[in-house]
Amino acid sequence: MSTRAQVKVQGGINQDQITLYRHCDGYPKEMLKTILKGYELSGAVKGNWEAARGGKAASFIIAAGVGSETYTAFEPENSHELHGDIEFYYIVTVGTEWSVQVYKAPFDCGDVKNMTLLAKGDIVELAGDEFLEYWKLL
Repeated sequence: MSTRAQVKVQGGINQDQITLYRHCDGYPKEMLKTILKGYELSGAVKGNWEAARGGKAASFIIAAGVGSETYTAFEPENSHELHGDIEFYYIVTVGTEWSVQVYKAPFDCGDVKNMTLLAKGDIVELAGDEFLEYWKLL
């Protein structure tokens, strides 16, 4: 069974936004590890200013998934419209630090207002060991 998800990457220098779609492995345990790896690849930790651009950050998230055990390609979308069949929705706000909001999406919800916020915080914290058991439950 596929766990579909969308990731909206936003903020940064240009306040740009890009939305990514992932057909499989969109559950938080896997997605947050991938987003964290993208954050690390971006060089944001070392002050890389390009990591604070939405489009660049999205490309690092896509690259982070390549070669992982459960790799399922991300698809950049040409709009921010929500898919009706996603189970999880992530909003990644980029800068020198990346923050993430994790939502559980009911079928065909149509708007983030109709979703349940599961967690919100720094990517390093949300992808850390403290949350590992919590994410296994979802």
